[in-house]
Amino acid sequence: MRDMNDHPFSAAARISIRLEFAGETVLTLLLARSGALNRMGDGSGEPDTLLPAMGHVDPSWFEEALDLFPPELAELAGRYEFSDREGEDCLLTIAFEGEGFDTGYEFLYGSESAGPPEEIADWLDEVLDLTDDWYAEQLEKRAGNQKKS
Repeated sequence: MRDMNDHPFSAAARISIRLEFAGETVLTLLLARSGALNRMGDGSGEPDTLLPAMGHVDPSWFEEALDLFPPELAELAGRYEFSDREGEDCLLTIAFEGEGFDTGYEFLYGSESAGPPEEIADWLDEVLDLTDDWYAEQLEKRAGNQKKS
């Protein structure tokens, strides 16, 4: 793991991710330096995955997610709209936020055409992998609590 002070987003206190498909939110994720984690969905849009979960994880998860983000992409922050979109519109928003710090990316693309750069897509997959087991556990707990009522 590199020294986080060397990362261009080291001032960030929160990472937020939102993915919309055809105007419907299919994934939200908020990971804070404090360890707070909020997640809804896995990007598939399946109804059983669109349940929100909130909790706390080891704060090192934030550092890991930040460390996984390629620092060379920092200078490319901004909004990108792909004019040759095919299929349903997809909107991916990634924000790095903190005290006096706010930057990010927004990609509007088609479900049947090119989307965000491969490095962004790979990073998103890694962050989801990092939180998948926690999210599945939260959904199982929720299902167990509903069966008891």
